[in-house]
Amino acid sequence: MVNKLDKNKIIWFVAIIFINGLWAVISDNEVSQSINRSGADFSEQRDVVIGGVLGDSSIPVRLECNFIPMEETVSEIGWDLTKDGEIIASWRGTIGDSCDGWQGELNPGDYVVNTISSSSVEATVVLYLSPFKAIQVTGHLLFTLTFFLIVGIEIIGKKYWSKQKKSKSDSDSKVVFEQAPAFDEEGIWQDPIKPI
Repeated sequence: MVNKLDKNKIIWFVAIIFINGLWAVISDNEVSQSINRSGADFSEQRDVVIGGVLGDSSIPVRLECNFIPMEETVSEIGWDLTKDGEIIASWRGTIGDSCDGWQGELNPGDYVVNTISSSSVEATVVLYLSPFKAIQVTGHLLFTLTFFLIVGIEIIGKKYWSKQKKSKSDSDSKVVFEQAPAFDEEGIWQDPIKPI
């Protein structure tokens, strides 16, 4: 039979696995930022602001692109990712070429995505950010340490409060019962009042 201490350890273990599993799922999520998309107004240049989650740690980023010709044409297509005028990543091609995306890490800051296309081409360029991926290990450590801190406070609190309850002796607290006054059974009843 499993005693109470073993049950607590099993519950703690399951809770740690649950908390860290939940954080792993959350930290793997991506946020999309449409630079150009079908059905929307085309813009050759879009500003992108990448904010840091914890300090200036770099954030994993991937860029996906697709260029669909609306009519028979030959034109140059492509994209550039720049910061302060310096090209960080780029791709060039012609209609019919498979658009190569990009994957890397960017530091927090202001970026510009330039899309090269003609009016007869429908351009789709999407930037995907994984803001919590950069602090995934830190998050696991933080959540686990916070869990142990809460469990430790609970254990200390239970020990402290149980000692405090035992220190009060039962002889100090006396229970006094008051005698209820006796009622005359006939005196408490009254004939109903009749309207005139």
